Parts: sequence; structure tokens; C-alpha cells
Amino acid sequence: MAGRHDVLKYANSLAEELREWLLVFFVDDELGLLAAETVGRGSVGEIQIDCAGIVRCGLKLGAAGLILVHNHPSGDPTPSRSDIEVTKRLARISRDMEVPLLDHFVVAKSGIRSVGFW
Repeated sequence: MAGRHDVLKYANSLAEELREWLLVFFVDDELGLLAAETVGRGSVGEIQIDCAGIVRCGLKLGAAGLILVHNHPSGDPTPSRSDIEVTKRLARISRDMEVPLLDHFVVAKSGIRSVGFW
């Protein structure tokens, strides 16, 4: 099991990518990492997200929750309107399926920011 330092280092490495990547960290009830999955890759400005597939994977792993991490190649970690809408949708679906979305972070060269949908 990777430690939090390793997870943060992995997430921060996305800041250098030229395309958007979406990762999901599946965690246990103590926030220990069960698995990290790349669930999307996109163009400079967008990624398609399969919310149901993410939740199914969490259920198979027996995850207590999940954390989304994606990058903004522009260098600005400010969540877009699309980031916020997708996060709200996934939060609703994952909560209903009892694998709640715990947070969604945007990583960029100038920092990391939570989408902060609650």
C-alpha cells in the first residue's frame, strides 16, 4: 500500500503533462490507498468521464471512498464549470452507491486546488 506522500508525489507529477489525465484513488475507511486507476485521458481542455464505471470499480475493490485527481495543462488549477458539474454528478452517483466521492483535486504547475463542490 502506498503512503500519502507517494500519492501526493504521483498526483503532483501530473502538473507536467501536456494533456489532461484523470486518476481515481480508491481508499479504505482510514484513507489508505487500495488502488489508483487512470480513468481518462483527453485533449488539452477536456476528458470524458464514465461515472458508473468509476463507482463499479470502487465497489469491486470494496473501497470506502474515492478521490479524483486531474490536471490542467494550462498551468491554472482553477476548476472549470465542467469540472464542477461532473464532480457534482459523480458525487451524487457515488454517494447513492455507498462509495462516496471524498474530494476532487485539480493539479497544475501553479499548485493544486480542490474543486470544493460541497
